[in-house]
Amino acid sequence: MSEPNGTALSPGEDATGTGVSTAQVVRDLAELRGTGRYAVTIGRFDGVHLGHRHLIHLTTDSARHEGLRSLVITFEPHPEQVLRPEVVASRLTMPAEKESLLTTTGADAVAILPFTPEFSRWLPEQFIDLLIDTVQMRELWVGEDFVFGYKRSGTPERLAQLGVERGFMVRRVPRIRLHGTEMISATNIRRHIAAGHVALAARLLGRPYALEGIVVHVAKRGRTLGYPTANLDHPPELVVPALGIYATLVDVPATVERHPAMTSIGVRPVFDNGERLVEAHLLDWNGDLYDRPLTLHFLEWLRPEEHFPSVDALVEQMGRDGLHTRRIVQEYRSRPAS
Repeated sequence: MSEPNGTALSPGEDATGTGVSTAQVVRDLAELRGTGRYAVTIGRFDGVHLGHRHLIHLTTDSARHEGLRSLVITFEPHPEQVLRPEVVASRLTMPAEKESLLTTTGADAVAILPFTPEFSRWLPEQFIDLLIDTVQMRELWVGEDFVFGYKRSGTPERLAQLGVERGFMVRRVPRIRLHGTEMISATNIRRHIAAGHVALAARLLGRPYALEGIVVHVAKRGRTLGYPTANLDHPPELVVPALGIYATLVDVPATVERHPAMTSIGVRPVFDNGERLVEAHLLDWNGDLYDRPLTLHFLEWLRPEEHFPSVDALVEQMGRDGLHTRRIVQEYRSRPAS
C-alpha cells in the first residue's frame, strides 16, 4: 500500500468556519421559537468534512445577507441504527465530536434532533411545516443528493414544490471536489481511511481523522521491549484505518499539547496471538493512561505490518518508525495555519 501524494492540511486549516464554538445548541426546535427567521441546512453531517462546511458556509453567508439567522439541523442516533438496528453503522465522528465541530462552523444555532422510529415515518411536509412553525424558515440549503422523509419521499422535486406552496426558497448545492478531482463525501472519506489513505482523508476532512476510545489493560509486551503502548478500546461504529503503522498525534487528558505517537493497527505477527489491536506508543509520555480516554489523530501511513525474524529486528524497526514519526509531526506543526 502506498500513501497518495500530498500532505494533510496544516493545524487550524479547516476551510470555512470560525474555529470558535459560538452556536446555540438545542435538542428541540421549539427552543428556537420566537428567535427570528432562519436559513436552514439539514444533513447527517458525519465527519463535518469540507463539503459539509462549504454547504454550511453558503447557508450562513446567505443568512447574513438576507437578515436571517442560520440553523444547522442533524439527527442522533445515526438513522441506520434505527432503520437497520442489526447493522453497525459506520461513522467518522461520534455524537459529541460532531456536535463540537458543528458549533464552530459559524452557524447561529445547531439543532441535534432525536431520530426515532416514529420520526422516520414523518412525511416531508410534516417536517417542513414544523420548520416554518418554529423557526419561520425562509431558505433551505441542501446537498444535491439530499432526500428525506418517509420512504425517501422528500425528493428535490418535492422540496421545490413545498417551497412554492409554503413560501421558502430551496437551494441545492453541488458536491465539491478536492483540486477538482477527488470527491468530498463521507462515503469516500470512509473508504480512504479503511484503505489506510489517512493523509488524503485528512485533506478531505479538513483535519486529521480522529479515533477515540478508552485505554485498556492488555499484555504488556511493548513495555518489555522498551516501547510501552496505550491500547485503545474504541466504539465499534468508528471507521478503523487499514492494518499498518501510522504517524499520529494523541490527545492526552489534562494536557494541552498533542503528543506524537506511532500507532499500530492489527495483529502483532511476531507474537502471533491473532488479536487485532489499536496500539499507540507515545514518544514523549511516561505517565499512566489506563482507563483514561484517548484520541488518536492520524497524520500518515508509515508501513504495513511485517513479520520480523527476531525481537531485536522488531525493536530496530520501531526505532526507525519513531524517527520517521517525529519528522512527520515536526513538518505538520511547521505548516502555517490558515
